[in-house]
Amino acid sequence: MKLHLYFNGTINGHLDLESILPVLIDKYPKSRVELKAPYAASKFIQIEKPIENVILIQLNEDIDCKIETSFTLNIYEAIGYLYLDITLNIDKELLLKILNRNLHLTNAIIGKGKIKDGDEIKDASSFLIPLMINGIYTNATLSENLEPKLSTISDELNDFTKNTHVKPILGGLELSLDPMINPCTYSLIEDFEDEIEINSYWKDISYIKNTLFEDVNSEIRLLKDKNLLDSVKDMNYFGNNKADFLFKSYKMCEHWFFIINNEISNIRENISTENSNPYYWKQLKNKNEILDLNFLEFNTYIMKHIDLLPGHPTRLRIKEDYRNNSKKVQKDRIDMLFKYIDQVKSALMNLSTPGHSHDEMFLQEETEKVNDRILMLSFIAMSIPSIGAILAPGISNFIKIMAGCGIFLLPVIYILIRGIIKKIRFNKNKKMDTSRIISNLEVKLDYDLKNLAEIKNNKNMPKDFQEGIISFLGESIEKYKDDINSLKKKP
Repeated sequence: MKLHLYFNGTINGHLDLESILPVLIDKYPKSRVELKAPYAASKFIQIEKPIENVILIQLNEDIDCKIETSFTLNIYEAIGYLYLDITLNIDKELLLKILNRNLHLTNAIIGKGKIKDGDEIKDASSFLIPLMINGIYTNATLSENLEPKLSTISDELNDFTKNTHVKPILGGLELSLDPMINPCTYSLIEDFEDEIEINSYWKDISYIKNTLFEDVNSEIRLLKDKNLLDSVKDMNYFGNNKADFLFKSYKMCEHWFFIINNEISNIRENISTENSNPYYWKQLKNKNEILDLNFLEFNTYIMKHIDLLPGHPTRLRIKEDYRNNSKKVQKDRIDMLFKYIDQVKSALMNLSTPGHSHDEMFLQEETEKVNDRILMLSFIAMSIPSIGAILAPGISNFIKIMAGCGIFLLPVIYILIRGIIKKIRFNKNKKMDTSRIISNLEVKLDYDLKNLAEIKNNKNMPKDFQEGIISFLGESIEKYKDDINSLKKKP
């Protein structure tokens, strides 16, 4: 009897399958790696047996066993979606023992299980990060704030895409793949010998009698007809893919709310302190325009790849009430996502308002400066009679030269002094704004340092998973330190 457990993986970006295929072939020389296109608008890379010789030796921390496992990893373009199928050759008695104790299969096997990898015993979850993040993506743990690099942001994104094979979807101005791994909702049991008795827990969801059942409480699907295996696997994939796409979209919207909230406090502080720094307001306008474009890119990407249908293969003949319930759940999730997107749009529009107001104020100030200059020119015009007086006979040539030089140097001196003052103010304001960026980075650095200390002191977290998070935070901390030191060295 076979049991299938599934895991999802997603990133903030669009994966280029053609360019990453040679990389994966080199990375997994013992595995079968190929690009497949079963549907006209769908293609993916499949890696068969990316991990070998893994034996499951313990379940739920107290059930000893010896179960052979095999892995198949599918990789898709949209949000770099990863779909991992963990197949276990499990005997009936052991499976019933787990089911009768009302244990969640994925949690009991992967969350609380142990595996033997060669001669080493590890937590069953220890392979997830090495396989589904580090094993696929380059610079998966990178997290970089692009605010100091607004003038070269396009080059930064192009370089990132070239090095990682991923076109990133920015959250605000943060360049990060933000990889996520989640267990899929449903597990699948192949019961082609009809060994598992159908009781009140199982709900028949197909019009084809005695073929496909579902236990909603334990989140398990039970298949008794081998001929429908591929269709049920497609049903699982479509359901998991749609759900995780929406979940990732929610998380990206939540990140946009976080970014906007941080910007609000910064702008409010500058307004309340009557910051007249023209460099800051110019950068704010540029930043808001880039934020608008980044969100537009995110929004159009979501609308392009979102699938409004629940995805039930017709061959399974899923019952109408089940299909209708799935459609309702899908519709409710999509409606919620659209509400999130509309709220982010509104927030970004409001975020730009202070910049527009300041532009109007700045325009008025410039108008006043023009008026001042007109007054100065009027003063010079009024000095013309003095020139006639200077040319009158009876005045020494020395006095004439000195008076003439004074009259003609007056506008030159005025322009030079104003230019020097503007340059001094600009450099001072630029330094102040750089200090602001450094301060923001230091806050984020302190936050990651506190998280790192908490993770290191957590005794209940699985060691392998803990080491993965510590490595992730360590790279993030070093990046923040490098950015801070780089900004401090700027003149």
